[in-house]
Amino acid sequence: MSRKLISLLLAICILLCLSACGTTETSNNPTNTPSESQTDTTQDTAESAISEEIETKLSDSCDMLVCSGNNGDDYYELVVNQIDAYPESTFEFGVIKNNEWFVNMSPNSPFIDENGWWKWSDDENTISSDNFSYISNGCFLYRSSRYGNNIGIMYKPETSVFFEIRPIDDIFEIDASDRFLAYDIHNSVNYDYQLTLFDMNTGSKKVIGGVFKDYFYADKTYAISDDIFYARCNITWNEYEGFYDLNGNIIIDLRETGYSTSYGYVFENGKIILTDYNDSGVKYDLTFDTSGNIINQEKSTVQ
Repeated sequence: MSRKLISLLLAICILLCLSACGTTETSNNPTNTPSESQTDTTQDTAESAISEEIETKLSDSCDMLVCSGNNGDDYYELVVNQIDAYPESTFEFGVIKNNEWFVNMSPNSPFIDENGWWKWSDDENTISSDNFSYISNGCFLYRSSRYGNNIGIMYKPETSVFFEIRPIDDIFEIDASDRFLAYDIHNSVNYDYQLTLFDMNTGSKKVIGGVFKDYFYADKTYAISDDIFYARCNITWNEYEGFYDLNGNIIIDLRETGYSTSYGYVFENGKIILTDYNDSGVKYDLTFDTSGNIINQEKSTVQ
């Protein structure tokens, strides 16, 4: 073989090797990115998924979302549909939990009477979200003030428990075991009410006795914890402020201690911590036991 031919063959081999290396480098090059059109397609797909999630929200298909609220990670919605026109109208209600039907649409509801109208409404054809509120722990409240009577219904769809009540201050504080205080309606015509403890899990209720067995007017909402509640009220025309047990017996009479709850209080581990100012204007935290004794008092960390 001639020397020229050998040189030619070597040149061809070198070129082939360089070509192969170049192809491999290109295929492994990390800077090789999707085209602009591919990026736009990915963004459009993500936005479409978000839009679809919003569009498929169950409550959007109902006539009205009357109230909603969170219970931990769960989200509740109370919704209403109106069927036909007044005066033959029928109302359906339902409860949605985390965008799934928890109580399917039905004319059977604690808020609706036997005629299919909202209970105690002066205008049976009126649905207002102002009449409804989400309280806590999956409980809903419906209010009515027909003929001047402040009455309502507390309802918990998990347990199907509901009570007809007369709200105190239209505000409820429910403790961890789903209990709340309100007037129990015995005879709304004669204003026969009794302060009652309601249990939204069991459906049971307990009438609070003691000083609360007589007529009284409450100007402060109650809170319940460790079988104790706070009340500031007028009972048979006498003013009371303090903490009571569930038999209506006073545990801490704040009129005698000289302290008040003007700056707040909390229930903590079976004790009551009340914040107030002393005569020198210094803010103190006072801790009471369940017998009403002051077991600790110290300068408040928040002045």
